[in-house]
Amino acid sequence: MRNIVFVEVKSTGINFIKDAIYRNYNPVVLQTKLGGGEFAEAYQMDIDADLKKIK
Repeated sequence: MRNIVFVEVKSTGINFIKDAIYRNYNPVVLQTKLGGGEFAEAYQMDIDADLKKIK
């Protein structure tokens, strides 16, 4: 199986991941670590929730 790497997935990136899976690719998702603070925590929770929808 071939890999496709996605970096900083959000919003439309979720659709790209689903499309890669549909085409029998192995999606590899890279997320950078955000600094601390309320915004970073809320943003990370939002991304995690989106990624859980795919699994």
